[in-house]
Amino acid sequence: MKKSLRRFTLIELLIVIAILAILFSMFLPALKSAKETAKRIECAGKLRQLTTGFHLYGNDWNGFVPPYPQNSAYYTCWDWAIADYINYHYTDVATERDSWGPALFHCPSGVVGSTYPVPGYRGYVMNTYIAQNAQAWSYLMSNIGRFGGTPHNDKLLLLTEILNDATGEELLTMMKKNNYEYQSAASPERIAYRHFGVANFSRMDGSVDNTRPGVTGMGKKPIWYFYVESHASNYWQDGVVPK
Repeated sequence: MKKSLRRFTLIELLIVIAILAILFSMFLPALKSAKETAKRIECAGKLRQLTTGFHLYGNDWNGFVPPYPQNSAYYTCWDWAIADYINYHYTDVATERDSWGPALFHCPSGVVGSTYPVPGYRGYVMNTYIAQNAQAWSYLMSNIGRFGGTPHNDKLLLLTEILNDATGEELLTMMKKNNYEYQSAASPERIAYRHFGVANFSRMDGSVDNTRPGVTGMGKKPIWYFYVESHASNYWQDGVVPK
């Protein structure tokens, strides 16, 4: 006598589907978190490579970082200055509309705009205070834009993540001087906390860290500038000036 095969009823199938859906909803956030963590690590690696480019530039320029441009012409900003040191060579931005340009300049979690050629966009920005104190510029103190130029400037933020607060896209710089290539301790809305509320940044000493917005939105950890170079405790960090 043949045994009849038992078939699943519609209700049983629906229960199995519901269980799978519950399991999927439980594991999906963890998968998203793991994916974003991987992107944050990749982003930190890019900042480390860019910062290495600054150090290689400094080796050829008496320890100074690329200075803040004195005009708004193309190819005058920090990204152009370190291009050869990170093995990237610019061409006319108008001819690169379909190119992603140098991957190092784009955060893996960033959104690149489509209005202008992609190489004109940047996901990272340089600390204005350092650039304006390199070589000919003198803004807060003359040697702050030089590696080892002051007792404490290696602790300063060099690069961090940036975005257009109106669109969420990376900022359009077109590789020339504007307030999108450089960032002072203002305009917190432009700091990109892309990685689940965390932004990466690099320091003058070559180290890379990450930070949450803090009180001011400029980051809880980064030191943006020193008021007095001889006093390590007299600096601007998240709006607080220790005495």
